Amino acid sequence: MDPLSITASVLTILQVTRASWRGIDVLLSLRDAPQQLQQLLNEAEALRGELLASFHTLHQYLTLKIALLFETQSSLRRRSTPDEYERIKVSITPALQAVKGHVLEFEQFVQ
Repeated sequence: MDPLSITASVLTILQVTRASWRGIDVLLSLRDAPQQLQQLLNEAEALRGELLASFHTLHQYLTLKIALLFETQSSLRRRSTPDEYERIKVSITPALQAVKGHVLEFEQFVQ
């Protein structure tokens, strides 16, 4: 055999050996897979709980914001003349509609 063929053969053997070692490494790591998978599932469940708590808090915030907007609108209606209220209503209505829309989107997203 010429030196080039010997070098190519040695490199091929080294590559096969390295690939085999990686395969053995993967097989050895699989024996801990059930424990690692359970840990991953536990972490995912904990994250889900945190996200649900965040969604709940956000929902409470949006609901409170709607209540405050309705209360403000009602208070302005009681304390203003009809003409004043109509001018104020024009500026309040878009904000109220936007918040309502966000709450509805949020509730659909959570479900």
